[in-house]
Parts: sequence; structure tokens; C-alpha cells
Amino acid sequence: IIATSTRLYETIFTTANHHIAWEVVQRLNGRISRLRAMTMKSTKREISGYQRIKNMCEAIYLHKDPEKAKQAVAEHIAEAAAVAKNILDA
Repeated sequence: IIATSTRLYETIFTTANHHIAWEVVQRLNGRISRLRAMTMKSTKREISGYQRIKNMCEAIYLHKDPEKAKQAVAEHIAEAAAVAKNILDA
């Protein structure tokens, strides 16, 4: 799952021409991967990480709706950040 989601994020960053941001993510990848693994296992998500990623992909590829994709990404990041904060604060 981690490798697949990494490829998805790479596609999102590079398609949006955020190559420098993707380079920063790659440099921090070890820490990011550990944190992502912890947040993916969390039962405190309102919607599963898989469903969040599915929502993003559908907005991009199926509906071709940039605003819907932007909203799906924002929801995914906000929830993952909240879960990560709870884990790190524990």
C-alpha cells in the first residue's frame, strides 16, 4: 500500500508541476513513510485512507473535476494530519 500510495503522490506532484516539492518529499520519505504507516493503521479515521485515495482518483480520472479533486485531497490531508498529530502527541 505504501509503495502504491507513494506512486500516486508522485503522480499528483509531478502532474501539478510541483517537482521541487516532490524532491523535498523524497528527501523526507523515510520519516513520511513511517508516519503514513502509523496513520494508515489508525482506527480513528472517519473514512479509510483507501477510500480517501479512491475519492481523489475518481475526481481526477473518472469525473475530471479539478475542484472535486482539490476537495478530496484537502479532506485526505486534513484527516491524515489530525490522526498523525494524535499519534505523535500520545
